[in-house]
Amino acid sequence: RSSAVTIIRHYLRVCVCRGDWIGAACDICARNKCDALSVALFILPPAVGVHREDGTVVTVYGNDFPTAQSDRYICLYGSTATSGRYITSTRIQCEIPHSMLPGRYLFNVIPYGSERALPFVDRRTTHFTFYIECDPSRCAGFCIGPTCVCPLSRSGILCEQMKFPPNIDREIINNDKLTKAIEGQPYNIKIPLQQKNVIFNLQSDAEGMHVTSDGIITWTQPIGREQPYKIDLTLDSQAGESVISWNLTVVPTYSPIITRVTNVGETNKRAIQGVVQFIDQKSFGQVPVRLQISRNKILSEDVIVRSDKNGRFEYIHIPNDEASSYMAMAIHPGQAVYNSTNDAYRFANWSDVGFEVEYDELLEVTRGASSSAVYHLRNNGDVPLAGCWIQIITPRDKIYVDKVEQGFESIGTNESKDMRVMFAISSTLDTVIATL
Repeated sequence: RSSAVTIIRHYLRVCVCRGDWIGAACDICARNKCDALSVALFILPPAVGVHREDGTVVTVYGNDFPTAQSDRYICLYGSTATSGRYITSTRIQCEIPHSMLPGRYLFNVIPYGSERALPFVDRRTTHFTFYIECDPSRCAGFCIGPTCVCPLSRSGILCEQMKFPPNIDREIINNDKLTKAIEGQPYNIKIPLQQKNVIFNLQSDAEGMHVTSDGIITWTQPIGREQPYKIDLTLDSQAGESVISWNLTVVPTYSPIITRVTNVGETNKRAIQGVVQFIDQKSFGQVPVRLQISRNKILSEDVIVRSDKNGRFEYIHIPNDEASSYMAMAIHPGQAVYNSTNDAYRFANWSDVGFEVEYDELLEVTRGASSSAVYHLRNNGDVPLAGCWIQIITPRDKIYVDKVEQGFESIGTNESKDMRVMFAISSTLDTVIATL
């Protein structure tokens, strides 16, 4: 029973029992009857209109209300009194006085015949409000009590002001500053707009373009393209949304060319190197270059590489495990594949060495002994091959190349030669796959 509890508000909340109440929650009476502390918690409704309908009552909710004389109570709205009635130990109903002026009045409820009002919880004061009702005939929104609540499209005390979606002058799409950009130079456009609290949403196929919260469209490094970029800008506000669309033209101003294709060290990798040629030699730093590499006339790679600040670019190509012919082409990423005046400088061709090796994939060995294998080498290329050798890649701790027997210094065009290799086998060798 909360009426028998005093709460001490420190770091911990502890029930301190009053009178004959006991227990952790002070809810056990130690004798046949314990005194109760009547307390009011809240009232509903806390406010009514001055032109309310008759019969409206205020209900006081609380604990251990006394029955009083004939269940009668006195309800005070400031200095104005009305009759109240005991309903249960937790509810009292109060009549509402007539002809009250709008305002906020101190509210109390007193048992009939008593000189003291029932206290509210925490000894706080409670007020009751009389208000002038919202007039539906004047409110352009929805009346809730004294307030005219506006829909999203209206504002004002009586919702008398219309809100209009963000509006952009469509003539701006005819402005070259909006519809044209120069490759490599920052594109910054401020959208003229009078409304506030507008949210901008940008959609475009221009990679890297974005819009700030205050309506500035920014593209740090525009890249040219034969087809214009599509831009859609949506403006959202509480009143609705507007959309404006335009095309952005960026003319390509550079062309990449391949200068050479070289081997990478002693590997079969190829370094495709080139340089970017700018119109009027006006370089604007690192730019993307599209490389297409075909193997045996079939496209095998389509990649974007970036040049350095001097316009040089390089791409390391790893060839297929079979001898093949290759062609590489460098183009501006915004141009069609075959649309340039210097096509001859955009291409590079090369072929892998036409070299075939035949051998037995299974090698039977004895731990701690030696074993040999014969490799049949054939040159299918158009130049002689020299310096043939063999190397164990893995497992180097289990098997070793002990001796290589070859009776040739080079292999001529369309010639075949044999190479005998003697392997030394470790005494700890188990079943493995060797990579040569």
